[in-house]
Amino acid sequence: MPRFLNTFTGQFEFKDDPSKVHYAILSHTWSPKEEGGEQSYAELLELQNAVERFWEDARLLGFPEFPRDDPNANLSIFKHPKLSKKIKGICKVAREAGYDLIWMDACCVDQSNSAELSEAINSMYEWYRLADVCYVYLIDVPNTDNPTREKSLFRLSRWHKRGWTLQELVAPEYVIFLTASWEFLGTRTGLASTLKQITNVNFDILTGMASLHSVSVARRMSWASKRETTRIEDRAYSLLGVFGVHLSPIYGEGPNAFLRLQEEIIRTIPDQSIFAWGPKSTVIARYQAPRFEKWQISRDAHSLLASSPNAFHDAGDIAPIRPLSSSSHCQDLPGWSNDRSPRLHCVFTPEGARIELFCVPLKDIPHIFELVSDARQTWAGGCSSCHGLPQAECLALLQCQTRAGSLIALPLCHREQGVRPSSEAYVIAPFMTCGHWLHEPPFRVIQLDHSLIPSPKYVISTLGSADLSPTNAILPLSHVRELLLQHYTRRSPTPKSALPGFVKEAGIDLWLADTTSSSPLSPMPAFDLKVAEERVQELKVHNFEIVTSACNHRDDHILLTTELTHSLGSIPGATQIIEIYLTLFHIPSGQRAGDLDTAARVSIKNRFQLSTSPHDSTTHLEAPCADDSEETSVTEFSSQTTSQRVVASATFIVHADMHWNEDTFKLRHLRVKLERPWPKSGSQLASPSSECTTLLVSVEVSERFRRERPAGLGTWRSPSPQDDALDE
Repeated sequence: MPRFLNTFTGQFEFKDDPSKVHYAILSHTWSPKEEGGEQSYAELLELQNAVERFWEDARLLGFPEFPRDDPNANLSIFKHPKLSKKIKGICKVAREAGYDLIWMDACCVDQSNSAELSEAINSMYEWYRLADVCYVYLIDVPNTDNPTREKSLFRLSRWHKRGWTLQELVAPEYVIFLTASWEFLGTRTGLASTLKQITNVNFDILTGMASLHSVSVARRMSWASKRETTRIEDRAYSLLGVFGVHLSPIYGEGPNAFLRLQEEIIRTIPDQSIFAWGPKSTVIARYQAPRFEKWQISRDAHSLLASSPNAFHDAGDIAPIRPLSSSSHCQDLPGWSNDRSPRLHCVFTPEGARIELFCVPLKDIPHIFELVSDARQTWAGGCSSCHGLPQAECLALLQCQTRAGSLIALPLCHREQGVRPSSEAYVIAPFMTCGHWLHEPPFRVIQLDHSLIPSPKYVISTLGSADLSPTNAILPLSHVRELLLQHYTRRSPTPKSALPGFVKEAGIDLWLADTTSSSPLSPMPAFDLKVAEERVQELKVHNFEIVTSACNHRDDHILLTTELTHSLGSIPGATQIIEIYLTLFHIPSGQRAGDLDTAARVSIKNRFQLSTSPHDSTTHLEAPCADDSEETSVTEFSSQTTSQRVVASATFIVHADMHWNEDTFKLRHLRVKLERPWPKSGSQLASPSSECTTLLVSVEVSERFRRERPAGLGTWRSPSPQDDALDE
């Protein structure tokens, strides 16, 4: 039951059925709190009560009665100085247009009432759809602006970039745009061509000639791919009406809200284009190497579901095709059975998503197998950790196609970890990698040109008049299979210290001259690396001391050398010495990935020094790391754009005693971080200056902990609940 605001009295009114009420509705962007924010339901209610008390006092004092519905009366709420200018403005516009009621999200919803907020989120699309007119207030567009001009302020308006305004654009029957001073700017129909260029929303949708149901899920998602919301959950909640589904809002669930939205869409809409997100590779008559930017590749691409609408940025031309079983040509296909055509049905389980897809073995498609192999060699061929990991075994065809008629296929790699042993468990990837983001595959989806389809009798008969001659076809046919696909990727949350925004203006004054140089640059003479003083006290708790620390500038790099010592009290004359070498290199423009112009390499040497007496010779034993780091870790970052507190980090597992060859031994975690210094005063995170000429190196060590090596194996076992940290 929506709460409306009367444009004459300024009082709230409830209406049971908005379809039987004539009302206007407001679409706008909320003003930030620094600019006063929006007037809430509670604040407006307080003003209404204050005005009622004024009316009552005036009556008791004998003043003549004035009509309560006269907005020009001296005691009208619209004369109150504390009433927001936005409420006054929209009520005047609606009132002059003949509307007694107006609805606006800021003051007509009690945000403190969770039940009311949930109803509003799930009903908002319908309320906008049923409005007689939707007024779009553009606070950043002046009267003199020409919306159709290429660089008009209308095109740059913040309203086009907000998540909630998408449904406010497509849902109403009639939309009027207003300038910052409430003057008429245009209508949705009149500006449909301009709006299509700005938002990518179909012209027929903007003009009311087509319904949202006629547009594929992928295309609707692409409309939201560049839009933002203040709260991450609202990226999903703002799309409920666009897809005609309902969810209970759970603020605090973070990105999980978008996963829930996709699951609900899959249960409601029979459209597999929702799976066709992410970077693509188009396969035509001959393989052409796709061009991709490494730093734009999603690490969530192995999953069936996307992590945010951003993944659908390039999916706007994908549309569903009719189910395979409806084709009259299917009966002659090898292995085809009418009662086993792929069902548009997906079941989500803790192990993954169970779905039926039409699968083609990749070994039978040399053309595409070569594409996958070449991509693997190009992107991850030099990594020893990636070598030997699985490569895609088959292609799964989705029941959707591009506007040009290309089919959409997902390359599938067999998945063995995380689920019970199953020959049907897969992840979506052309090949598996070690997990380093620079080695992630350059594409997730393969678009198959119609010339690769084996015959006119192919499962899809809706590709138009394309030439499907068998002589050009290289795609064999196979059977429908039920697969278990990884439906989303669980990743550990990013530590706050690694999140951007620690400084207002990003960048570190690290290298001389232009960072686009094709040769390595020299470091800034004033730049310095220092050991963080607060970490020195923490090291002393574990009886570690920093005995030497020196920063050296070379022609093309900066080197900080630090030496930690620790006396082993259990062995007389035994000392542990950990040498840490942190080197910053400049990466020439032709060798870098994106704007990553700096490499931070951390190397360590862990050795034990044993001296039984001053007269005896000293014995040195160098211990290997207990992990697979090989005592070295490299992190790349951008000195021009980084704004995190911690710009690079490395963690090692080092031996804490001289018994690493025995069955039981002791270890420590050693963590090295390269970070910005804390501000000298103030507590706000965004207060440090961007003119950063010093970075701190912090070193942390953990308590010792015991590990045991299984009999006959050279590796140590994983921690168990029975393992306890050992006191120093």
